[in-house]
Amino acid sequence: MSYEEIDKDDYKRNYTEDKQVDQNDLDGECCKQSAIFDYWMRLEKFAASEVDELETNLAALKSLIELEVKGLGVEEINKKYQINLPEGDKITDKIATNIRRQDKRVKEMIAKLNTAKHHYKISYAARMTFQTKKEMLDNLVKLHGQGYFSKVESNGYHERKAQSQREKLAAVMEENRRKSKDEKLTTRKDRVKA
Repeated sequence: MSYEEIDKDDYKRNYTEDKQVDQNDLDGECCKQSAIFDYWMRLEKFAASEVDELETNLAALKSLIELEVKGLGVEEINKKYQINLPEGDKITDKIATNIRRQDKRVKEMIAKLNTAKHHYKISYAARMTFQTKKEMLDNLVKLHGQGYFSKVESNGYHERKAQSQREKLAAVMEENRRKSKDEKLTTRKDRVKA
């Protein structure tokens, strides 16, 4: 399974959302921290496995190509790899290595390996972020247990917001009551005229 396949299947978490801490829900943050950390750790391990696998495959491919080149004659090499070695030249390790470096399969494998290494670095950095978040949550829990947050004072924001909403609701209710009165008066006037 490759890194891309993981991302397409079960692994669709949002790094930006996961790294944020809801200060008003530290219990919830602590509860979900292990699942978040596990997710990013697994992603890192999958990426590391992919790098290892591609490195092994690349080494095998390089050896295979060099053996293939050494088993061919100069004329066959010139034809197959479209190069111009002089007739009668001996196929040396240096020639085999140069041909291997220019092989299309090796270049493709190196590109895949570089992408996998990039994914690994990103996954590693994400896991380290969540390791730091875990340690920070542990410290917050310790501080809370020691009573550090026992004297929390509100800055009044929530109270002001609630008061503002109550005032808006009261204004809407007053407006509705006034409209209702106006409708009743209009209805009475219409009845009197009739």
